[in-house]
Amino acid sequence: MIPIDVLLKFNEECHLLNDVNSLLPYYKAINYLLFNKRFDCVDEFLKSSDPKNYSDVLLVGIPRLTCQYKKQIKSWKMILEQCKNELIKRGYNPQKSLMGLID
Repeated sequence: MIPIDVLLKFNEECHLLNDVNSLLPYYKAINYLLFNKRFDCVDEFLKSSDPKNYSDVLLVGIPRLTCQYKKQIKSWKMILEQCKNELIKRGYNPQKSLMGLID
C-alpha cells in the first residue's frame, strides 16, 4: 500500500510535475513497487489519481512508466484512455505522444 501522505502530495502536486527533479521521487516510488511486484499498490495509486490534473509530462510519463506491467495493473487501460483523452483536450496528438502504447 502507498502511504496516504505520498498519495496526497502527488495529487496536490501532479499538475506541477514537469521536470526531472520533481518527477523523480514519484517515479522512484512507482518503480520500487513495480520491481517488487506490488501491482495492487500501483493499481490503487493510479485509480486514486486523476489524469485531468496531471501535468503534460505526466500524461505521457505515467503510461510509459507502467506499460511493461499493463497486464498486471488492472486499471492500466483505463488510465491510458484517460491520459489519451486529456492529451486531446489539451491540443496534443496522442498518436504521437503515446506512440507504441495505443492502437
